[in-house]
Amino acid sequence: MDKGELKKFRESVGLTQSGLAEALSVANNTISRWELGMRAIPEFLPLALETIERRQKAKNAPADKPQKPVAVPESVKGESVKEATAKPVRVAKTATITQSAESRRRERLPALSGGDKWLSLVEVGEMLGKKRKSVNDDVNKGRLPADKIDEQNFVKESDVIAFRDSRRG
Repeated sequence: MDKGELKKFRESVGLTQSGLAEALSVANNTISRWELGMRAIPEFLPLALETIERRQKAKNAPADKPQKPVAVPESVKGESVKEATAKPVRVAKTATITQSAESRRRERLPALSGGDKWLSLVEVGEMLGKKRKSVNDDVNKGRLPADKIDEQNFVKESDVIAFRDSRRG
């Protein structure tokens, strides 16, 4: 991602620099420096922006209109979810849906049992009421165990709950 793409993204979802800074838990001037090319854009940013975009779309979706169900193309019926999402799926004649970078990373994480799931540091921060940077510090200092895939940390939900409960007591 380059500085121009960042600005286009921010404007397309209707966020100001300060709004994006708040969503990413960074200082306002950090967004400005990224957009001006004064600082390198971190590798995690595209993934974080995908999450912000989904939230903005959900936030702006009309509450009184139910969402239309997505039809499953004949080409993937009967396949497992993993098989179906491993390849692009042709929807209508104009759009192609492919897996997000985050879902590809999550597939490479070890399988979990007992309904546990992997969470990104942004999701962990939301669960703990902390900023992503603070969660990253907890991971780096060994207080919160994480697995790293493509330079991105993922934490088991059960570990987050245990960490949260140990901080309350």
